[in-house]
Amino acid sequence: MKIKKERIFEAIMNDIYKIIKGIKKMPWFLGMHVFWVIILLILIDLFVGLLLFYKYVYLAENKKLEINSSKIIILNENKYQAVLRYWDERKEAFDNLEVNNVRNIFK
Repeated sequence: MKIKKERIFEAIMNDIYKIIKGIKKMPWFLGMHVFWVIILLILIDLFVGLLLFYKYVYLAENKKLEINSSKIIILNENKYQAVLRYWDERKEAFDNLEVNNVRNIFK
């Protein structure tokens, strides 16, 4: 039983070592094939740009607006007027403030 656990552990460590060894070789591979890497990155960038353009520009312009009557918001006029009054009261209170005792910090 103990031998089997050790072999499993060794196999896992061997796999991890191979992965690390492959990762260490990756920059060298990319450096040796830099032209093709740049071409690939440009193509990926174009593909992502086209997807974003299609989703946010083309579909947005060509999609018909669907108005669902259940989604229409009905405004409560009394609450709206109460909010406007509250804003007016705050504006008047702010405008009526007298600030004469402001110290000049640049003297």
